[in-house]
Amino acid sequence: MGAVLAQDFANRYPKAVQSLACFGGYDINNFDLKMQKENSASQMRMMLKAIFSIKWFAKSNQKISAYTLQAQKEFFEMNIQFPKKSFIYLASLSSMVNARQANPRKYPLLIGCGSHDIPMERFAVEMWKKREPKCHLIIFEEAGHCVNMDVPKQFNTAIAVFWKSANVDH
Repeated sequence: MGAVLAQDFANRYPKAVQSLACFGGYDINNFDLKMQKENSASQMRMMLKAIFSIKWFAKSNQKISAYTLQAQKEFFEMNIQFPKKSFIYLASLSSMVNARQANPRKYPLLIGCGSHDIPMERFAVEMWKKREPKCHLIIFEEAGHCVNMDVPKQFNTAIAVFWKSANVDH
């Protein structure tokens, strides 16, 4: 979700962006239609769980989103507080996918995912890297979808190194 919002902002205001880092995401300007349909179907199943029970949603989502037991516990606690009405806003995220023509980025890009994220995610970031060979790609070992929760020290180090190499003020 964060990667979609960040890219949409960068698409709308490219001059305001010094760098972009997206983890557990995909290129919203060039998302394969077949993958998009699979992703939408998966998200719909998760939303149906939430409609019936936020606890069911949180329990299912924690195993997909986090790899370490600590991160799964934290993710569950965060999701259990998720208001059902928020799903209305989540549904609108799909309108940002493949909505704009991709222009060459004039800012550094860092993409990545966890080694234990779903296979589609790994494939999506590898395809993104092929389309944007100048971007930096990192796969975090011992991490799932939410790499910042599973391996926070490695995540923070990677961001700091990226900003330093890109000469970005932070």
